[in-house]
Amino acid sequence: MKTFLLGAKYSMIDRWKAVRYFWLDYSAWIFVWPVVTFFMWYFLGKVVGSVSDIQDYGAFVITGTMTWTFMSRGFRKVQHKINQEFERKRLAYIYVTPSSRLGYFFGFSLFEFLRGLIDASILIFLMFLFGMNVNFNVLMLVLMFLLSWFSLIGMSYIFSGINLMLGRIEAITEVAFEMLRLVSGVFYPITVLPGFLQSFSKLLPPYYAVEGVRKVMLENATLIDVLPEISILFIFGVITLFLGSWMIKKGENQIKKEGLL
Repeated sequence: MKTFLLGAKYSMIDRWKAVRYFWLDYSAWIFVWPVVTFFMWYFLGKVVGSVSDIQDYGAFVITGTMTWTFMSRGFRKVQHKINQEFERKRLAYIYVTPSSRLGYFFGFSLFEFLRGLIDASILIFLMFLFGMNVNFNVLMLVLMFLLSWFSLIGMSYIFSGINLMLGRIEAITEVAFEMLRLVSGVFYPITVLPGFLQSFSKLLPPYYAVEGVRKVMLENATLIDVLPEISILFIFGVITLFLGSWMIKKGENQIKKEGLL
C-alpha cells in the first residue's frame, strides 16, 4: 500500500508540473471545451426538445455527455499513458523507483478525475445560469461521478495489459469505446434502440453511470434511489480492477521475456 500511494503521489506531481508548463494549452482544454459543449447541446436541445417526449432534452444530453467524459478519462487516459510510456521506452524507469507502477497510473487517472470535476462545475454553472431544470445533492453527484470514473479504470488496465502482450491495439479499443457510447444512453434513451441492443446496454456499466447521474441531477434522487446503479458500478469496478492489475503484470512479464523492458 505504501508503494502504491507513493506511485500515485509521484504521478500527480508529474501531471501537475505538466499542467503548469503547458498552462495555456490546458486552460483551453479545461475552460473552452465545457463552454462549447454546453452551448452546442443547449441550442440543439431547443430544436430537438420541441419534437421530443423528453421534457428538457438539453439537460438530458448535457448530463449524459458530462458523465461520459468522466468515464472516458478513467478508461482512455490511463490506457494511453501506459502505451505512451512503453513506446517512449520510459516504462523501465518506473521499475527502478520504490513506487508501484499501478499506483503511478492510478495517480495519473485520479488527476484526470479532478480535472473532470472542473469541467463538470463549469457545465453545471451554465445549466443553472440558463435556467435548466437541475436540482441535486452535491455529495450524491460527486459520488456518482467517482463511481462512473472508477467503474472503467479496471477496463483500461485490462486493455493496456492486452496491448502490452499483443502489440498496438489502441485503435481497436478506441473504436470499441466509441461504440459503447452509442448504446449507453448518452444522447438518447435506450428505449429507442432495438430490443437486443437494449438488453446489451443493461449489461454495461456506462448505462448505469449515465442513468445514475441523470437521476441525481434531474430528479434529485437520494442514495436509496440510485442504490442499484451504485452497487453495479462498484462491483464491476472492483472485479475489473483486480483482473486488470493481473493483466498488466502478465503483459509486463511477457515484454520482459522479449527483452523490450
